[in-house]
Amino acid sequence: MFCGQVLTRRRYKRLIKAVFARDVECSDLNDDEMERLTVYALTNPAMLPKIGLYLERRVGKKFARREFQYVHVAVHICKKLIQACHLDLRLFAGSAVRLIKFLLRQIESPDLKVIGCDMLIKFA
Repeated sequence: MFCGQVLTRRRYKRLIKAVFARDVECSDLNDDEMERLTVYALTNPAMLPKIGLYLERRVGKKFARREFQYVHVAVHICKKLIQACHLDLRLFAGSAVRLIKFLLRQIESPDLKVIGCDMLIKFA
């Protein structure tokens, strides 16, 4: 019983990790895994705040390591979740806004500002 609870609790982390490509040079995402993450978010809207927080942390770590391809993929995941979970957006809004602010504050990389503006448009 305890083992099943641990797997269920961390399922969103496994799904997000599976969306990212294994190769650093490849900035594509795994569409099948993205579909699974979207279905998971739609069926478990209470997990949206945790998904958003995990994506925020992941973007911060990848940005600190200068792995901008992964930042692009994480923003793409957020955009897809914003589009798919528009009925439960209030649960995901805090994380999305913090991520948008983070992207818009990047002075040294203007392409991240453009991505942040695009994400803001999807959010609005």
